Amino acid sequence: MIHPTNPNFCIVGVSSIADENLTEENNWFKSSKWSNSDPICGDQDLNGEPGMITSPHFPAYYPTNTDCTWLLSGGYDQRVEITLLSFDIERVRYCGFDSLRIYDGESESDRYLANLCGRIKNRFRLKSSGSNLLLKFKSDVINTRPGFRAAVDFTWVDKCGGKYVTGRQSRPISWKSQDQAQCMWTLTAPEGSSIFLNFIKFKMFGSGWSSSCTVDDAVEIYDTTDRSLIARYCRSSLPPKLYIANYSKITIVARALSESTTMDLLLLHSATSLKYV
Repeated sequence: MIHPTNPNFCIVGVSSIADENLTEENNWFKSSKWSNSDPICGDQDLNGEPGMITSPHFPAYYPTNTDCTWLLSGGYDQRVEITLLSFDIERVRYCGFDSLRIYDGESESDRYLANLCGRIKNRFRLKSSGSNLLLKFKSDVINTRPGFRAAVDFTWVDKCGGKYVTGRQSRPISWKSQDQAQCMWTLTAPEGSSIFLNFIKFKMFGSGWSSSCTVDDAVEIYDTTDRSLIARYCRSSLPPKLYIANYSKITIVARALSESTTMDLLLLHSATSLKYV
């Protein structure tokens, strides 16, 4: 049987039971058993660059008999951070049927950090001790669920900040500086997206801080590609909400370089686009 809106997907079995509380579209997804011939399964290339990974067909139910592997590799001076934004996998004791297993390295012989199944309501975050994380997702012959969606970020070992992915769900960036310090984050959204920044907290403290706006004590936002300045915020007034249209990659630099000056920063970032991740 062919998917009613996408002929590239093929249904290999359909149950007659549907949940009356779901929409017609969700009923269709819930009752479908998908072919394992074409789902995206471990083939995203995220070497040193942030992005999203999902179980096959997310948010529809993942196929049976699935075996997916993702090797997430950063540079020697980077660490890999994974945040589970949505997670719903068949739950059994010891996660013996369907599971997502995360290893702290590049092979299954490395120490594993988590063996996950069931439903996780709050965001779950893990960080590598080295420059690699290995993810293994598997399903058995029956009973599938919507699966998972995860953000993959890369942070620096010897300096503040990192490379982060931004998508539909708001994610935080926070920094409380020490004296004469700076921090830099690169945000990457799907191509063609616009990035939305919402400053929750922005304060300056210390005897060295000047009320005049200087590049030494400020937050600056750049187009990552051509390094052109998009916005600069300084002093302790809360910046307005910022909608950066038609930019899919920006760099945020926070500086508190004057002597005895500290910065307390918290902002939320998200992306809006027809091309959602």
